[in-house]
Amino acid sequence: MKRLPDIFRRRTGLLTVLLTWWVAVPLQAQLALPPTPSDAEFQAAKALLYPFAATGGMESVERQALARALEAYRADGDLSDLTALENFLTAYPESPARLWLAANMSQLSYESGVFSQALTWGEQAWQWAGPMVDQSDPEVRRLADRAGTDLAGLYARLGRRDALAALLAELDGLPLRGQA
Repeated sequence: MKRLPDIFRRRTGLLTVLLTWWVAVPLQAQLALPPTPSDAEFQAAKALLYPFAATGGMESVERQALARALEAYRADGDLSDLTALENFLTAYPESPARLWLAANMSQLSYESGVFSQALTWGEQAWQWAGPMVDQSDPEVRRLADRAGTDLAGLYARLGRRDALAALLAELDGLPLRGQA
């Protein structure tokens, strides 16, 4: 059996290290939030991929539950296991953080290769984002924009032409802003 040249093995090893670092850096394993975090503390914690944005005020009990769900999700070490976040949404289906969670869960599912779950959460995020596109809060508006454009990207990458055409018709005329 012929061995690969050393330069190829070294570059492949470097690529593996870089890819591992790139995937691991956005979400560090442990997360420590205060017992009842404020919006600013959720934002500063960088708990998920997208910055925290709630569509309204959250009660302290709900804040505590969200903090524990985020800590449980990150403590697991398996970033593709969204069970703790799904359990939070089951317990608080009308949470002001649901758009933020669904948008993040869609992207995390996509990055984990669970495309059907990415589509489910992406479509849910866009459904919840619809009324938020005209929101005055720039963070919520940016997240709503992102939900729509992320879903369009998913449809395009997965070859869902009819769904993409319908979504683009919905997006047409909406004032999308920022990096969405």
